[in-house]
Amino acid sequence: MTNEEWIEELYMLSVQIGKFSLMHNKVDELKIKHPNLNIIECVELAYIELKRQYEEETELNEQSILN
Repeated sequence: MTNEEWIEELYMLSVQIGKFSLMHNKVDELKIKHPNLNIIECVELAYIELKRQYEEETELNEQSILN
């Protein structure tokens, strides 16, 4: 898999968790915050952070349904 394909895959995964609209802003934010990272690392980190946020939101929703 090429770097471009990997970046595309991460963006497609962000669609699946409903965070696609936040990916570009998060990547830009990380490029500024961590100038030593390359674009692939920024996209990976952005996806990881958004995925974690999605999982936390899902867990909170499940807890509120059970209560």
